[in-house]
Amino acid sequence: MIPEYSVMIPSRRPNLANQCKGTMPFIQNVLIVDSKETKSFSKVLNSCVQKSPTDIIIICNDIVRPHTIHFDKMLNYIHRNYGIVFMCGYYFFGFKKDFIRDIGFFDERFLGDYLEGLDIECRCKEADIAFVKSREVPFVNLMYNKNDQKYLNTKWSYRYPTIGSNREILEHVTRKLKEEDYSYDISGLHQETKFLKYKESVVI
Repeated sequence: MIPEYSVMIPSRRPNLANQCKGTMPFIQNVLIVDSKETKSFSKVLNSCVQKSPTDIIIICNDIVRPHTIHFDKMLNYIHRNYGIVFMCGYYFFGFKKDFIRDIGFFDERFLGDYLEGLDIECRCKEADIAFVKSREVPFVNLMYNKNDQKYLNTKWSYRYPTIGSNREILEHVTRKLKEEDYSYDISGLHQETKFLKYKESVVI
């Protein structure tokens, strides 16, 4: 049976990566992607997109310890045409290749491993594509990298609402720097997925 999705574990820490992989024996297609030679985490993510043999890709940081219920929930959102689903901040997320075809590859000018996620949120707002963001998956340690904040502010002007229930849904986004044109190949057929509109995004 051909697997529906692939789980990619980008890591420069073999012990943590293998521990992470060991928590998901129920998944057929799990690949550890060595990232120790690459300064840009976005470049590693783009490599994951290119290497994935399936249309649905789930990125799992080596510190995350997901359970079956988390994969099922993520797939449910993806099948409902949310563009990207974050379930442990920006450390455990999934999407279809069509999402990358629509908004472009991850921006390799980010050198850290966190603010790429906020960049993707800005691009979802710009492209009017809904996303899901929650923090419900267990992890062993969470490290915040602030090195890319200056670059993010160079690329975007963005604002969250100060009142209301959806304070983590971007209210305003203005692009200040265009995307890089990466000449990477995305295997498989374009499914022409009709993603939900940004206003239907979910933050839990």
